[in-house]
Amino acid sequence: MASTYSTSLRLNLMGTGDQSGTWGTTTNVNLGTLLEQGITGVATISIAGLTSYPLTANNGATDQSRNAAIIFTGTLTGNCTILTPTGASKLYIIANTTSGGYSLMMQVNGSSGATITIPNGKTVMVYTDATNFYQGPDYVGPLGTMSTQNASSVAITGGTIAGTTISTSSLTGTGGTIDNTPIGGTTAAAGSFTTLGATGAVTFGNSTLNIPTTFTLNSTGAVVLPKGTTAQEPTGVAGMIRFNSQTGNFEGYNGLVWGSIGGGNSTASGLWQNAQSITANQTITSGYSATSAGPITVAGGVTITVPSGSRWVVL
Repeated sequence: MASTYSTSLRLNLMGTGDQSGTWGTTTNVNLGTLLEQGITGVATISIAGLTSYPLTANNGATDQSRNAAIIFTGTLTGNCTILTPTGASKLYIIANTTSGGYSLMMQVNGSSGATITIPNGKTVMVYTDATNFYQGPDYVGPLGTMSTQNASSVAITGGTIAGTTISTSSLTGTGGTIDNTPIGGTTAAAGSFTTLGATGAVTFGNSTLNIPTTFTLNSTGAVVLPKGTTAQEPTGVAGMIRFNSQTGNFEGYNGLVWGSIGGGNSTASGLWQNAQSITANQTITSGYSATSAGPITVAGGVTITVPSGSRWVVL
């Protein structure tokens, strides 16, 4: 009886009484070469410049399509179709390491069944039932506790992490993006967020928070302003406000000097305090008068402008 060959791995199936005196060699090739190739074989194949490539398939001898893993190399000028043997079922690990940015398409030779596309730079496990190609696996069981996972791109759709529902508002990231908005590490990256929510403290570094129209604080709590002594007043920019812990007053910078703000004509400490030296030009608002507790020293070249009908009284 003549030898035949298995459908998928093309192993030599000896007939009864065949290959007298040589059957051991055939068996060793089947088990030690061909079967090993099908389970552990890794082949590297250049498909440079091609748009279609049929994998070799040899009965009872080594070939390309029997390998468990195939690495495709070379520079492509377009997508390339990889054709596997007609009528053969097989599991593959396919690595598209080609240059040029093009994809590979896995297809059974002579079949119009489903195909699988493997993008450039990706390694994918696929399998065929001799008609269609499928990608697998499509499910990974629970991974347990993970302390740190680093990746350039991670897509998470629904589900939970540590019991917390995954959404763009509850996912914390260092680097990368959320809704195409860059996420910074220790230094925040540029981006726009519709809503910023937090249950704890939110810290903004040495940066500017731009409010396009109105900034509303809906709370029954309070806002804590920067505070410090007179000596700790920063270089003034018009519109700045702070709490002066030395005088016990809120103060603001009007573009020229720091001065007390708020509270009308009352003071919780019982004292209104003013500086004893004036080092910048000042103008009393028309229709108003001003008082200062002396002594007052006006620096050289500095002008105090008192409009007609107004008075400046130094006590």
